[in-house]
Formats: sequence, C-alpha cells, structure tokens
Amino acid sequence: MTFKNSSLIKFTLVFSFSIITFRAITIPATDRKTLYGDGYSDENTYSAILYFKDHGFMDSYLLPMQNYTKTRKKEDAIVYSHYPALPDIFSGFYAYIFNTEDEKIIRIIPIILSGIMCYFVWLTLNMLISNKLAVTISFISLLLSNYFISFADNLHKHIYEEFFKWGFVLLILSFYLDKKYLNKSLMIALLGIITFLASNASFEPIVYIAVATVGFSFIFQKKIFTPLNFILGAATILGFLAHVYQNSLYFGSLDAAIADLTGSLSHRTLGKDNPKNYFTALDFFFNFFRPFNRLERMFLIPGWAYLFFGYFSFKKIKNEHHQFFKISIVLLLASYSWSLFMPQHAFVHPFTIRQFGIFITLITGYIVIIYKDYLKVHFKTLPMSLKALHGFMLFYTSVMILTQHILPVYIKYGFFNHFFPVH
Repeated sequence: MTFKNSSLIKFTLVFSFSIITFRAITIPATDRKTLYGDGYSDENTYSAILYFKDHGFMDSYLLPMQNYTKTRKKEDAIVYSHYPALPDIFSGFYAYIFNTEDEKIIRIIPIILSGIMCYFVWLTLNMLISNKLAVTISFISLLLSNYFISFADNLHKHIYEEFFKWGFVLLILSFYLDKKYLNKSLMIALLGIITFLASNASFEPIVYIAVATVGFSFIFQKKIFTPLNFILGAATILGFLAHVYQNSLYFGSLDAAIADLTGSLSHRTLGKDNPKNYFTALDFFFNFFRPFNRLERMFLIPGWAYLFFGYFSFKKIKNEHHQFFKISIVLLLASYSWSLFMPQHAFVHPFTIRQFGIFITLITGYIVIIYKDYLKVHFKTLPMSLKALHGFMLFYTSVMILTQHILPVYIKYGFFNHFFPVH
C-alpha cells in the first residue's frame, strides 16, 4: 500500500469516527426517530435499559420492556418478545457496569465494537483482494457510508448484526482458504459461538449465515452436508430455542411462547395483522428490485448505478478473479435472503438493505477501478448517446452522494445537527 493510500485511510477513519462520536454525544435516543438509521429501536432499547436498571434483569426474564422511558412506571411498560433480546441485555449490562443512565457513556461499547468490525473488514478485504487500490477504495467506501456511520453507535441490534456477520465471513473464509497454521477446531468453535450469538442478537443474520455457510461449502468442498454445516445449524437452533425458552418463562408456558412467535411470523411475512402493510404477491415480486431503489440510502454508489457500472465490470471480475466472483455471488444471495424469508419486514423497513453491506463493500473497489479504466479507454470513441448515458449515471451518483450522505449524514445529522433540530 502506498503512503498516499495509507494517509487517506487514516484521514477517513478519523473523519468517520469523529462524526460517529459527535452524534453519540449530541443526539439522544429520544431524538433519533428521523435519523437515517433505526431511531425507534434505539429509543426502545433505552427504555429497556431504564427498566433493567429500575427492576432488575430477571423481572422480565431478560426481555426488553418498551414505553417505559417517559413515565418510569411499571404499568406503562410493554414487553417486546418478538425478537431476540441480546442487544437489549448487552446495553442494559453496559449501563449496569458503568452505573449510569447516560447514553453517551453507554454508546462507548458499540463504538468500540464498530472499530473492531472495521478491523474485520480490513482483514477480509486483504484476504480476498490482491489489488491494494481496490482494497483502499472498498474500505473507504464503507467508512464514509451511512451503512456504517449511522449505526456505529447503535444501542440495538444493528451493530451486532454487522459485527457478527463480518466476523463470521472472515472466520469461515479463513477456515476454507488458510491451509497453513490456523487451528481448525478452534475455528469451528468460534464459528459456532458467533452463530449462536448472532441468532440471539437478531433473526436477520440467521438466514444470512445459513445461505453463506451452504454456499461456501459448495464452493470449496462441492458439498452441502458437511460436519461444519451441521455444527453451525445446531448452533442456530440452540440460539433460537434459547429465545423460545426465555419467552416461555415470561409468558408462563411453551404454548404461549410459540403462539406469540407464530403471530410475529405471520406479521413479518405477510403483514396479516395490519391491512395497511398487507403483503401481496406483487409486493413479493418487487422485493427483488426494491434494493436498487434503496441502496443509495446506505451506500455511496446508488443501486441503479451499481448495476450500470457492474455491467462493464463483472465479466472481467469473473474472468480474472474467479474465486472472488463466486464468493461475491454467494454473499449476494445471502443479502437477498431476508427479503425472501421475511418479505413484509424487508418491505416496510428500508434499513434492512444493510443486508447487502458485505457484498457491496467487497465489490466496490473492483467496480470503480474497472469502470474507470473502461471510460479511459473507450469514452472518446463512444457515440454521443452513450457518452450522455455515462455522464448521466456519473451525475446521478454524485447527486445521490450529496443528498443521501453529505447533507443528511455528515451535515444535518452529523457535525451541524445543532442547526437542524431532529425532533
């Protein structure tokens, strides 16, 4: 890596974490509903933190209690049992060990985890990509993205989802690619622990990890049923059963816990309990295309531009970096998995586009370099209509970066949020 690239990465790290820290200090959970991110879950997690502090963890059997922040009255609290509670437990534990209700202090640990996740990203990129300029571009694109910045100090599940997913991808690819010195038994144990924790942090990583696990075993071993896959499958089941058991303790019976989760399943797949969000076959069809309209919310390059630039890049990536291409395809399928498994949830929550984060980060460097080289060689000889199309896509990308990142993430909800009330 050149000194120039190294300096640029260091500057970007400082810039990104400065915004993250500034937001953590200046914007409380109660003011995050309109932020690019998931402000409602942040506020709900803070409610759980206060409830755990006032009544102890076991009063609700470690389940988060929402609607508690304003009154601090137990009768106003509402249990949230539909999703795994590990992020709420972690945040409550941070408040307990620091003996504080101050969000700014509680957010220290998520920010540290985000820093560790950056290291996972860096290791993964360098393991898979030989072109150091591509590594630099991909890494910087992540650091400057809403995918990273707006969730790095998150109190709820989002930081844990990406932390565990990046850790999982790094470890499982190391398991298959590094034949020299890694202790395979230790790797399997760590993968099992990550899978168990991820399944208790959120349901979304479960499907992602399952698709990635099967896809990688097929790429590297030409098998679907392997000892590693069975172990990780068992870890997932144990993680899910732990949540079911937790719910059964709160509701008083296993039947009541299953009924509660079944109701949540029908809501997140078809939205049956809410006519406004009822999910139709047409909605399911459009879920395949919806990411192209949403990627600009999380990533520097918008979705349709990725498709356009990728048209000039993917063939070369496939031919010159075939294994990388196959790994990327597996991660693309894993990215789509939540939209297929829980389509209504993906439909109503734009932040679920973060499932594409690992895939997008991996391919960005190569796509930018290959597309730039294509324009350098061919632009002068293109007919005016195609020149205009390329110019439009570059302009479109620039406008999306300005309107979806620079203005809202760096300025309005970043360094200058004092001048833009977020209430």
